[in-house]
Amino acid sequence: MGTKFQVYDDAAQHARWRLVKADGRTTAARSGVSYITRAGARRAAESFKARAYANNYAIYRDDLGNYRWRATSTVVQEVALSGTCFASRAEAQTDIDAVRALAAAASGP
Repeated sequence: MGTKFQVYDDAAQHARWRLVKADGRTTAARSGVSYITRAGARRAAESFKARAYANNYAIYRDDLGNYRWRATSTVVQEVALSGTCFASRAEAQTDIDAVRALAAAASGP
């Protein structure tokens, strides 16, 4: 099984998307916001996939001091967040590079 996008309902029953790595368990990226409908989440995943290399990526520190990244569209709307945290800025940058390639080549949503 290759990397793929999944649309799912979160605990509040709002639609979201995630990019799941080939192992089927690891989330590489996830939607930055929830959507009213699954169709809205699907369109957002398709947009992230199509613009994986064009989006702006920023690395930041979370409340625990770990590094994460967020992707924003050209209109500065948050479109994706890292699926995990990283011990260093370099690891976060390596993940950004990987997610760009994974998203562009992933199946789905």
